[in-house]
Amino acid sequence: NAEAFLVRKNSDGGDVFTIDTTNSEITAGVDGAGVDVIFYSGTSGDNLTWDASEEVLQITGTNGATALDVLDGDVRVVDTLYFYDRGGESISSNGSILSIAGGNEIDLTATAIDVNGTFDASGAVGLASSSGVTTIGSSNGLTVSAAGVLTVNSATDATNSTSGSVIIDGGVGIAKKLYVGTDLDVDGTANLDAVDIDGAVNM
Repeated sequence: NAEAFLVRKNSDGGDVFTIDTTNSEITAGVDGAGVDVIFYSGTSGDNLTWDASEEVLQITGTNGATALDVLDGDVRVVDTLYFYDRGGESISSNGSILSIAGGNEIDLTATAIDVNGTFDASGAVGLASSSGVTTIGSSNGLTVSAAGVLTVNSATDATNSTSGSVIIDGGVGIAKKLYVGTDLDVDGTANLDAVDIDGAVNM
């Protein structure tokens, strides 16, 4: 007989625990009729349980303490990795797309987030910083203050409608005053309701 050690149930004779020296195997239960296996720790209530009926490995540790350490090697999850419960936040992959599912919010607390590819947002995107100023581009790029003031720090001058620091293909509606620091060049018709000229006029 291949078994060096065999434990069976009295009721039906099913194998409960087997040490097979021929195949170098330790078996709990048999295929299609598993049994629960519990490993207890030195702390009351903490254990590692294989629940055969639920087909799940459960680790019950101490709150705030590490219950699982992978000291070397990788961890592979083929389907979905759930957090908190089995139907809430999760991370999954189909081999090419990594999906992160959050309940109401995904909070990234890192000081920097580096996106090497394209960033695609199907919903609204809110940008804010602790200083109240959001910068897009380099240090002399575009900034948006907490009060909603948009500042373009580039000093590139304009020579036509497709050059300058800001290029807009469509029209522009301005509800209040417009200040121009140097020359004003209008290619089309200037329709002015009132004109107040403080300096000289060249016709």
